[in-house]
Amino acid sequence: AVSTTTTSSATTTAASTTTTSVTTTTAASTTTLTTISASTTTSSNISSDEQFVLWAIIDYKEKTGNRVSDFNMNTLEDDKLEIILKDVKGKVLDTYTIDRKTGEGKNSADEVVVLPRTGNNSMEKVLIVLAALMMIAFGVTAVMLSGVYGRRRKEDGE
Repeated sequence: AVSTTTTSSATTTAASTTTTSVTTTTAASTTTLTTISASTTTSSNISSDEQFVLWAIIDYKEKTGNRVSDFNMNTLEDDKLEIILKDVKGKVLDTYTIDRKTGEGKNSADEVVVLPRTGNNSMEKVLIVLAALMMIAFGVTAVMLSGVYGRRRKEDGE
């Protein structure tokens, strides 16, 4: 005797469709085979909700230096995602409201937030690279002006 149980659920919103199904098959020899499949079809969103949360956590840490320990996310009207960032004690640190289609939104201070922030946007890192390039140029100039290469040519020629 083989018994098969299938459970299926589907969730549909304006921008995405999520389908999850669980199938359990039990044979007479009491071997149970469980298959879980999930598929999500998302249209016109630039990324998954989990990726938006990760970007929001990184953005918050870069702006404030504070570490986020927990978060909640809610779907709002107009296909917006609300991300509530919390500390270890559960205190709300900041709330990001992001448009899933553009990645743009606002935080609780009504400041504009653009997720994802791509590229190197840190002025500190730009200044470090500039200082390193200046040091290299200074070193090359010092070696050239010292005459080390000129002496070698003279020694090789004599």
